[in-house]
Amino acid sequence: MPHPLESETIELIKKNSISDAQFNAHALKIFRAQYDGIPEYKKLCDSRDQAPNRISSYTEIPSVPTDVFKHVSLFWGDQKKRTFKTSGTTQGHRGQHHFGSLEIYKASIDSPFKKYVLKNQHLPFLVLAPPADLLPDSSLSYMISEMADKYSKSVSYCVGVCETGNLEMQFEKFSHALSSINEPTVILGTAFALIGFFDAYPDKKWVLPAGSVIMETGGLKGRTREVSRADFYEMIGNQLGIPKTHIVSEYSMTELSSQSYTNSVAEHLPWQESVYKTPAWARVDLVDPKTMKVDNTLTRGLIRWFDLANVFSVSAILTSDIGSLKNEGFLLHGRASDAEIRGCSLTIEEILNP
Repeated sequence: MPHPLESETIELIKKNSISDAQFNAHALKIFRAQYDGIPEYKKLCDSRDQAPNRISSYTEIPSVPTDVFKHVSLFWGDQKKRTFKTSGTTQGHRGQHHFGSLEIYKASIDSPFKKYVLKNQHLPFLVLAPPADLLPDSSLSYMISEMADKYSKSVSYCVGVCETGNLEMQFEKFSHALSSINEPTVILGTAFALIGFFDAYPDKKWVLPAGSVIMETGGLKGRTREVSRADFYEMIGNQLGIPKTHIVSEYSMTELSSQSYTNSVAEHLPWQESVYKTPAWARVDLVDPKTMKVDNTLTRGLIRWFDLANVFSVSAILTSDIGSLKNEGFLLHGRASDAEIRGCSLTIEEILNP
């Protein structure tokens, strides 16, 4: 059975212009559908006395912390078309985001990628991340593969399968590809894949053609060390010759259907002056970790997304990232401490306990 609001939401996404009043009205319609269609979510809302008839603003709609997706199947629909999973080991719980259709996901990733990464150009793609056929449960791999199919002049992936059957970074192939570039190119990869490559070739430098762009994602805190964004971008400039106006950071997560990008390339800004921009069909607000309520007067707070494209799960998603609002966008300031996100743990207990 198709979601009753999927087609209407796709039309809003394609218009790419939504007033605050339109956003709020559509958010409340989606909330009603998710309240009625996802029993676990209804349970949370009822426990807080926050049923649809008691809410007038999307900011009042109960948020679900991302960790809940590791324990509960939050899905509206009869049949799951695709499931994306968070990264993790086989021993740990992996969050799962189910889709009854991929049409809304395809619509949501399209125009922001074109605007903030490609600047409406068609360029070759060089990718230091797995293609979707090698990692079908990765939302990042799906997004890159989908955009490459639609907008790249050519695409080369530098991740393969080793003898043990595991995925491996093909740094030598990536190095050779960098040396062969003769036109502006988009380099896409996770931050720590790129840092791993720079570590493997510390003394080698490339000068990529003017107009080349780097899109990095995935955060800068790895298993072995943490690298500051300033140091990372210095590596990109030193070893690839990419100016700081041509580095884009993507921020999203498996539990969302939409992405945000820094506006450095789109507005020709140094990365230090850029902010993350959300698409018209999403809102980022700040949540006070003490009250767990939206409060955009805070200097810093927990990042909360309301993603209209999340019709098949829950639209109000609470992250464990600390952020601030600036210039009609937002900045990230790292992960919240366990103490700061105690309210998120309580939410998980509310949903899981009978």
